[in-house]
Amino acid sequence: SGPMGETVLPMDQPAGPMGQPAGPIGQPSVPTGQPPVEPVGLPYKPDETMHLVLRLRNTKKELNDIKFEFTRNRDTADGVAQELVGAGLVDGRDSVLIAANLHKLIDRQDGGSITFGLHSGHGGNTVPDEKSLAGFAQLSVTD
Repeated sequence: SGPMGETVLPMDQPAGPMGQPAGPIGQPSVPTGQPPVEPVGLPYKPDETMHLVLRLRNTKKELNDIKFEFTRNRDTADGVAQELVGAGLVDGRDSVLIAANLHKLIDRQDGGSITFGLHSGHGGNTVPDEKSLAGFAQLSVTD
């Protein structure tokens, strides 16, 4: 007998009480018949690359589509927003807003799009208008 009254069998003998085969180690004792469940909150692959479009008006009031990729386990929303600012594609005052909305969009399971106001779009003679994206931007997931 081993510690705590367990029966210790030599490695070459079948295990299991009263001649029943022992189940695989770590498996639930009652088979559920269900496939393995994905961890909650991860409806996507961790290395999934998403194709995104940021639509906004530039300083000349022209509508621009900025297409970029986001790889979940490599990119961060803040990092991508900083890259867009660094490339001169978006105003630095908007980077926090873009990062926050990018974060929201990539966390949603349904993809879709988010429209949000910009700091840079207010002032001058611009009347903010969500429909025409004057003072607003739209982030979308594309295929």
